[in-house]
Formats: sequence, C-alpha cells, structure tokens
Amino acid sequence: MHTGIDAQLEIQLRLNAFCDDVLADAENNISIGNGAGRATGNHLPGDRSHNLALGQASGQNVKGQFNVALGDGTGNGVDGNENAALGRDAGLNIIAESKVCLGKNATRGLSPNHALVLGEVS
Repeated sequence: MHTGIDAQLEIQLRLNAFCDDVLADAENNISIGNGAGRATGNHLPGDRSHNLALGQASGQNVKGQFNVALGDGTGNGVDGNENAALGRDAGLNIIAESKVCLGKNATRGLSPNHALVLGEVS
C-alpha cells in the first residue's frame, strides 16, 4: 500500500494473507478479494486508475480507467474505459468503452462500444 501521497487512495483487502502479488498498484483503485486487481499497475502517471474490483480474481490485467467488476472472475483483461461487469466471469477480455455486461459469462471477447449485454456468452 502506498503512503505519503494525499491524492492517492488504494484499498486492498486480502482474503488470503499469503498472496503478496494481489496488489493493484495504480492510483485510486479499490480491490477486494483474493487476487482482485492483480496486474493492474500504472504504466504512465494516472493510467489504469479509478477501477473497482470486488470478487475473487476479478478486475485483473485491466488497461483503462473507471471500470467496475463485481463477481468472481469478472472484468479480467478489459482494455477500455468506463465499463461495468456484474456476474461470474462476465466482461472477460473485452475491448470497448462504456459497455455494461450483466449475467454469468456475458460478453467474452471483442464487442462494440456503448453496448448493454445480457446473459450467458452473448
């Protein structure tokens, strides 16, 4: 966890104390769950920030800002901004902006921007 920087907020709760590599080390991210937010670090100042990952192994390898992943394995490999995924394994490997994925396995892979996707593997 970063200290001494007022503009930076990061919360990391670990369900498994032995997982030292689960830290999402970008600015202003919240990651809760074993493995949540893994490999979502800054590459440039301010990038990959303001993301929320709740659930085991959720929100990993995210390249973007203001993304929300709720559910185990949700929102991994996202490349884009302002996306939301809710449901186990929803929103995996999407490359899009402002997309909403609801339901188990909803949207796996490439898809259009500004879309609402419902259901399994849609």
